[in-house]
Amino acid sequence: MDACIVDVTGGELPAEEIEAYKRRALDLYGRMPYRIEIRVVGDEVELKHHFTYRPVVYRGIRSTLEVFDDDLREPAADRPFSPLPRPAP
Repeated sequence: MDACIVDVTGGELPAEEIEAYKRRALDLYGRMPYRIEIRVVGDEVELKHHFTYRPVVYRGIRSTLEVFDDDLREPAADRPFSPLPRPAP
């Protein structure tokens, strides 16, 4: 049952208990989750099951100034573009 990533926060759990949570998820949902987050809170645990891998995708602005108002278009046209941050004065 190692096809599942398990993240434990807030304390430590024995391997047998982690395996029991994996079996419980498989029995409850009929499939193994991609990842299980286990948060230990005192004598109890909070479980979060993740079934799909969702990579973080960066999506930059891919449009022109037509999306801005006329009030913002003129000041933007006056500014020079530089991908580097400006140095502090």
